[in-house]
This record gives sequence, structure tokens and C-alpha cells, in this order.
Amino acid sequence: MKLRLPLLDVSAGGIDVTLRRKKSSEPAGPFLIIARDCGLALDTALRSTAGEPHLWEPHGLPQQLWALKPTGVAGEIYIVSAANGLVLDSGPNSTEPALWMWDQHGKPWQHWRLEKAPDGVGCLIQACHSGRYLTAHDESVRRWKPWFEDRDPPRLAQQWLLTQPHAYVAK
Repeated sequence: MKLRLPLLDVSAGGIDVTLRRKKSSEPAGPFLIIARDCGLALDTALRSTAGEPHLWEPHGLPQQLWALKPTGVAGEIYIVSAANGLVLDSGPNSTEPALWMWDQHGKPWQHWRLEKAPDGVGCLIQACHSGRYLTAHDESVRRWKPWFEDRDPPRLAQQWLLTQPHAYVAK
């Protein structure tokens, strides 16, 4: 199984960054992960140890940069902070997942799936073990922590933009 997103193909064998046409088992990125409904970016809150990430205005510094790393399971990835090397973790409680950053241990609650948004712009980020989706709606403000909801129906609050923090300038 292969998930195709703009600039990315995710499969069990690795992540193909189509801009470079290079397939690799190495992480793809770095990316800013921006909530489409409120425009805020996922941020480590300057933490260097396990803890809760939050939302902040996008600025592209390392605490807002994330890499996508293959887990070895088709369509599933780790989301790894460029600032501290911790991975996003939704906790072992599948009925009430909560977003954390933790050392990588490989348990299912650290596995994520990306789904193309219904309109093709951005993606939905699903916690594999609970099947619930990372959410941040238009009323979110800085320091708020994203939460999880079911997808039915898909909403703008569950859509995220994965953007690269640099520009390409034509010569």
C-alpha cells in the first residue's frame, strides 16, 4: 500500500520525496505542520524532554520542524521533532488519546497515517492505534494543545498543511 500526497509517497519501504525523486528509508522533511483551520503550527514549546507540544504562530525555527520517518509498516510513519528528536505519541489509551512527544519506542501509539484532505489540499493526521484524527479548530489560540476526534464527517479542523520552511527561487 502506498499513500500519495503532494511531494510525498509513503509506503512500508520508505518515504519518497517526489520533488527530489529519491526514495529513502531516511526521514523526509523538515516540514512545518500547520493547522489549516486556525493557521497555527505544531510546536515543541521549546521542550527538550518528553512533554506536550502546542500550537504557535508559524516561524520555521527548529521547534516547529518535523520529519516523517517510516515505521516499517505500510502507510504508517513516525513524526519526529527536528529540535529534540522526540516523536509524536498519542498515548496508550485508544479511547482518549492525548498528544505528547516521547522517546521513540515503536509502540502503535507512536504510529501515524496521513490521509489526503477531501479537497486535496493538505492532509488528515490519524493516530493508528485509536483511529482518531488530530484536530485544532478556528478558535484555537497559541499554547493550545491539539486534540483527537473521529473523522465523521471530515472537517477543516482536522486538516493540516505540511509545508517546507524554505522557498525555491527560480534563477
